[in-house]
Order: sequence, then structure tokens, then C-alpha cells
Amino acid sequence: MNTRCYPGTADRGPLTINREPGTGDYRPKTAHISGARSGQLFSSDIAVATMVFIFCLSLAFLAWNTQTEQINRSERLRELQKTVASTVESLIRSPGVPEDWDTNWDVEVPGLATEDRFINSTKASAFIDMMNATYYDDYRHVMGLGEYRFYMEVANLSGSVVTVDGKDFVAGEEPTDYEESLSVMRTAIYDGEFVRVNFIIWK
Repeated sequence: MNTRCYPGTADRGPLTINREPGTGDYRPKTAHISGARSGQLFSSDIAVATMVFIFCLSLAFLAWNTQTEQINRSERLRELQKTVASTVESLIRSPGVPEDWDTNWDVEVPGLATEDRFINSTKASAFIDMMNATYYDDYRHVMGLGEYRFYMEVANLSGSVVTVDGKDFVAGEEPTDYEESLSVMRTAIYDGEFVRVNFIIWK
């Protein structure tokens, strides 16, 4: 057995070589890796593992936030649907508060019906005038929709807008440049005929 030192191995100690008798075949027996090099490899593994952990944690937070936003959006939509449905039902099923609000526009809660789903022409005419372009911003708060604006259109079953005292049965402000909108449709009776009450809120 012969021991030789080769260039580049001085920092790792002597490299022991076995020489087979009768041959020129030299085979390394042992090779020693210094502790410093081993420590560098261990530190690299820790760094990679930390990066992978942080990446996975970030994905988990992103998924959680997305799921939470979807849940909050769904809950807000359900609450909004309830509010809109309640507003329309109150319009077409009650006379309003006070009942004679249509005589002087002193209104707390507007209502268009004298009987359940039977729309009264006098109340309808007053509501159209109250919620036209001139007075809309002054009275829209009585609808109880907060920051949302509204538009209502009443049409017969063929789709034509109904007229009241020569005026189209529409009220509020048509949606323009809106971020959110929600619409509901209810059926009522006006002037002895079935009509569709289309109600939209938007902002």
C-alpha cells in the first residue's frame, strides 16, 4: 500500500491509495471531508427548507383570505337581497306610513297599496312625482337603502311600461357607472291587470 498526496487535497488530509499487486490500478480507500464544508451544506439545507416553508405559509394565508372574502361577499349579498325584497314587498303590500302620505308627501315609509298587492293610482302618481329627477335626492332616503340608489319600473305582462295619469310608471334613477347592482321582480295588480314590478338597487 502506498500513500500519496495529490494537488488540491492538502486541506482534506492525506488520501490513502491501495495499489493492486501487478497492476497499475490505484483505488482510493478513504476520503475525509472537512467539518467546515459539511456545515456549509447543512446551512444551505436549512435555508432552502425555510424558503419552502415561507412559500407554503404564504399560499395558505392567501387561500384563507380569498375564502374569507368570498364568505363575506356571500353574506353581504344575502343581506342585501333580504333588504331589497323587504323594500319591494312593503311598497306593493302596504299603504305606507302614514297612510295618507301621498296627500302631502310627509312620509316615513312609502307604500303603494290599498290592499295586499293592489296598487293605488293616487299613491302611485305621488310616488312617481316624489322620486323623479327633481325630488329624488330629497326623498330617496325614505326607501331605507342607505348608500344604494334605486330604480323601479312597472310594466304589464307584455313588457310595456304602465302609465299613471299620463306618466310612465317609473321612479328613481336608472343605473349608470355602477360597481354593484341587484334586481328583484314582484307581481302586483294595477288598474285590474297583473303587472311586473322591477326594482333595482345600485351604487
